Amino acid sequence: MRIRPAAPGDLPALQDIERAAGAPFRDVGMAEIADDEPPSLGMLERYRRAGRCWVAADGTGRPAGYLLAEPVDGALHVEQVSVHPRAARRGVGRALLEHAAGRAREEG
Repeated sequence: MRIRPAAPGDLPALQDIERAAGAPFRDVGMAEIADDEPPSLGMLERYRRAGRCWVAADGTGRPAGYLLAEPVDGALHVEQVSVHPRAARRGVGRALLEHAAGRAREEG
């Protein structure tokens, strides 16, 4: 997986990742999470433009996970991290979190 800034064309795929990542919650009686709408394209674009939306891209460049972050009180707050079930348990979420932590350190 390669961590990179989200591109405008990635944003619909990020919504698909969010829906897919939420679906397993239905199986454990948490339908409200499974039915929760993903961030809007407008919201995703705001994070992207601010440089706070990163994707974990597979070998074909297709997003397999993403992370949204926001500066809060002098720290970088993770707003959302989601990984598509097909890429689960492979360290994708961890890589996204490590990338965000590195960016936070760089920015002080």
